[in-house]
Amino acid sequence: EILNALGKAIGKAVDKASVYGTGVKMTLGIVTRLAQAAKPENYAATAREWKNLSSSNVITGTGAAGVNLFKEIAGNTGVIDNDYFDGGLCWMMNKKTHTTLTVQSMDKNLNAAIVAGISNSMPVVGGDIVELSFIPDGNIVFGYLDAYLLAERAGTTLGQSEHVRFLEDQTVFKGTARYDGHPSIAEAFGVMSITT
Repeated sequence: EILNALGKAIGKAVDKASVYGTGVKMTLGIVTRLAQAAKPENYAATAREWKNLSSSNVITGTGAAGVNLFKEIAGNTGVIDNDYFDGGLCWMMNKKTHTTLTVQSMDKNLNAAIVAGISNSMPVVGGDIVELSFIPDGNIVFGYLDAYLLAERAGTTLGQSEHVRFLEDQTVFKGTARYDGHPSIAEAFGVMSITT
């Protein structure tokens, strides 16, 4: 059970680093890359041309509601470029934001029954919705996940030891994993808020 929990924790840490990682002893996150206003000193000379996306791909919402909110979301997808991947868009947000979108999509059908226009895919523009608890309320990170390069540098190792806390009759468990990653095509991602 403990080793299973460690494996899940490593998976969650990789997810968080892929979205918000600093690039120092962890992967470079999508949002971190989009927020860069200047080319980093350690940017590889052989990498694709660096572009400042901090004003074009980081979008502040207007606080729209209902149909206007979904019009705004659909319009904001125009900031991302995808000339390379066939996969659909992915929408990452926390559960509270997902619930807010569900409520905003509610209406009545011809039988006067209340229905929601959203479940686990974004209405109109399509794409899977993925709930990640660490994304702040009202923020949505979106894009083509195929444009994110993630490589496992060393395998995941899980271990235990009775030696560290031998006198206290305690067993210590640990899990380690090493990954490298960054948005290989940063223009394929965006981040928006649905509040002002």
